[in-house]
Amino acid sequence: MSYTKIYAPISGIIGISEAKVGDYVGKEPNPVVLNAISRIDTILVQFSITEKEYLTFAKFVNELKKQGIDPSKEEIKSLKLILADGSTHEYPGRIDFTDRQIDPTTGTLLVQASFSNPDRIIRPGQFARLKIKMKEIKGALLVPQRCVTELQGQYSVFVVNAENKIESRQIKIGEKIGDYWIVSEGLTPQDKIVLEGLQKVGSGLEVNPVLTEFESQTNFNK
Repeated sequence: MSYTKIYAPISGIIGISEAKVGDYVGKEPNPVVLNAISRIDTILVQFSITEKEYLTFAKFVNELKKQGIDPSKEEIKSLKLILADGSTHEYPGRIDFTDRQIDPTTGTLLVQASFSNPDRIIRPGQFARLKIKMKEIKGALLVPQRCVTELQGQYSVFVVNAENKIESRQIKIGEKIGDYWIVSEGLTPQDKIVLEGLQKVGSGLEVNPVLTEFESQTNFNK
């Protein structure tokens, strides 16, 4: 009779029992798992980042340390969990584990983050995406990707000069941000770049420019 009651060592939510009356629970040769209990007050999320993403993040962390900023505090502000319905989990997360090496078969590094879940909204097995600040560029100049042309590794845009004439301007680009490129050299915020009719313009062509606002599909607030 002392074996008729089983007490779980943790508090949590329990799943559907896989065992039936008469089953040998945990006995070979046909072991049966009695049940599974999950603690969901804190959710652990495991994900993989590429070697390039790891290097970018590691350099960002080192830069914060040089500035006397605690990286863990910046991490808490920036690590967010985006749920399947597009909403952002209310509570920020913290990275509490990174694997010791890059997986040579995939070229990725395993990382684990934990998120407080006091409302128990998140359940094990749910799909989610993670957002974390990998790099900070203050005053970055962004241009729509469709404005940029590439030829043999050289990037350029068409610019309307003060005389309303088209000129080709070679630029240096950085990372992609949604449907934008970060431009590191070659443009200033005052430059007017050609957005429409790129196939019809060329250097020296005089135009009557009309200012147009680019309708980006990138949501920087997520």
